[in-house]
Amino acid sequence: MEAFRNTWSTGTAKSIKNKLALMRSFCKYCTKKKWITGNHAKDLKAPKDRGLPDDAIQHRGYAGYYRRVRRARRPALKALILTLRYSGLRIGDAAQLHVDRLTKDRLFLYTAKSGVPVTCVLPPAVVDALDACPRVSANHWFWTAQTGKLDLTAAWRYQLGKVTAGAGVEGVHFHRLRDTFAISLLLVWHAD
Repeated sequence: MEAFRNTWSTGTAKSIKNKLALMRSFCKYCTKKKWITGNHAKDLKAPKDRGLPDDAIQHRGYAGYYRRVRRARRPALKALILTLRYSGLRIGDAAQLHVDRLTKDRLFLYTAKSGVPVTCVLPPAVVDALDACPRVSANHWFWTAQTGKLDLTAAWRYQLGKVTAGAGVEGVHFHRLRDTFAISLLLVWHAD
């Protein structure tokens, strides 16, 4: 097994970890069926991933992307992109964001997995963009409350595709803004 694992010399650490997880699952199944005496793949070490996540937008790529957003004709698109970048929200949650969740520069949220209340401080540029954004309905910036979450998300993804294509940044999707937010928090935390 070690010899087979050592043949995985190409690829990212993430892809090697995924292969290792599949191998461990397969060996666990074989052990359960009593085809082998133990899960020998459990002892194989996963590679250490010391780089940034693949999905974080690097500053060089983000600069062109951000310039395009600042020039966006639709204030809603600019406000949504900035909200995603500086709040860490998922696209569906940000698109359905209720206006009551923002008090001055504080965005009140619940974490999805644990339901714990969280407050996120938004930079002034994000608050200004939300203030300049015409509301689609009385209680929401980006949602009429008439469409489902999937349709709403698909519509905003299409808009983002147009912006990123015009900015010349390939492979950008809304989740990369969430990853970039997480990386920026880690960098601040690490600097302290």
